[in-house]
Amino acid sequence: MLGSILVAAPISAQVFDSGPSDPALFDNVINVPTDLDIGSFEVIGGDGLTTQLNVSDGGVVGSFFDARSGAEINISGGSVGDRFVANSGSEVNISGGAIGPNFIVLPGSDVELIGGEFQLNGVAFSGATVSLNDGDILTGTLTDGSTFIFFDRIAFSFTDGNLTSGALPTLDLQPMVVSTANPNRPSGLRSGQTLTLQDGGELGANFAVIGATLNVEGGSLGSNVGATNDSVVNISGGSVGRFFSAYTGSEINISGGLVGGAFGAQTGSVVNISGGTIGFALDAFPGSVVNISGGTVPNSLRAHSGSVINLLGSDFFVDGVSLDDSLTTGEAFTIVDRGNAEFSALLADGTPISFDLGLGNLAIAPNGGFFTADTTLTVTLVAPVLLGDCNLDGEVDFSDIAAFIEVLRSGTFLEQADCNLDGEVTFSDIPSFIAILSSN
Repeated sequence: MLGSILVAAPISAQVFDSGPSDPALFDNVINVPTDLDIGSFEVIGGDGLTTQLNVSDGGVVGSFFDARSGAEINISGGSVGDRFVANSGSEVNISGGAIGPNFIVLPGSDVELIGGEFQLNGVAFSGATVSLNDGDILTGTLTDGSTFIFFDRIAFSFTDGNLTSGALPTLDLQPMVVSTANPNRPSGLRSGQTLTLQDGGELGANFAVIGATLNVEGGSLGSNVGATNDSVVNISGGSVGRFFSAYTGSEINISGGLVGGAFGAQTGSVVNISGGTIGFALDAFPGSVVNISGGTVPNSLRAHSGSVINLLGSDFFVDGVSLDDSLTTGEAFTIVDRGNAEFSALLADGTPISFDLGLGNLAIAPNGGFFTADTTLTVTLVAPVLLGDCNLDGEVDFSDIAAFIEVLRSGTFLEQADCNLDGEVTFSDIPSFIAILSSN
């Protein structure tokens, strides 16, 4: 069962000692990836026996994993899925690997994080133990160079985790490019680092960006990505998994690519969406700012109390009544009298959108989206982008060809030249540019 190795002479395990214990002290020992990986919804411990689980590079522990009394979990590499619970009577030692943000540390457990660069809510933290209150963010770097972001919220808890100093790899500030698959690379970026993910590249789940810059131009980035502490994430291509979390101090710029559903803009984050596609459900939590000027945004936009949603475009309608005539180009207008109205508009890139504007503490629309009564919603009238108008004369004709070629040659970005709307100007825009030119 779970690839367990039974020890012939069971001895009482030294659970709650500092660091990993001698495997000979346990009734059962499981080593992944040598033994079978641990799937989702698995439980270790709580059966009257002592069990040691050791996870190293390449090992996988699935989501909704519970460590219970009599279990010692030692993680030096590999990955652990979403929602990992350390229950009373369990011991967890983490020195490496990719750990999901929903790490629940309950009273009576013994959890040790081994590494450095620990910060609580963006401020250096040097205490030996830490407990998170609702909304707190704990970040740090493990001894293998992997970064982590643990976020406490109403449904989760992190109580009395132990922080142990450990030697960290030398901080490499040379810009990195990933264009190949490599599942064993560190799980995130440390302060000051820059990484660009390109076509053919792969980064795993639980990638944590802390005070760093991540450019996603292509390739594949896993689920449960988090960014905080003055981080910038630019997504112009490729694919990003579900459950992306923009935490305090992060700026997320989405101009292309595919971003999975359940995207969360947390307190203190700024999210700018000008292109690309976001899957089902976009949550703007209290204190977040979401600016939308283009791209495909889900109807299930959930604007929580205290969030700010700014829409840039034209053809703004509330319950069939146009707002445009009462707007001044370039100036934000706050929609206050919303009722339970239907809202529609054309974003600045010409993409149509529509939302149900529900008032009340939690007015849920049929599509799963909602706007609370104290959500701030503004609209800004801007001139629509005329694709193909590369010389910016207000028309699309043969005189735009030279300007289009110059944009390609220089490598600069011009929204009018991004004819295939992927957030960048490359040779792949040529067919779309020719088609636009031919239709005028």
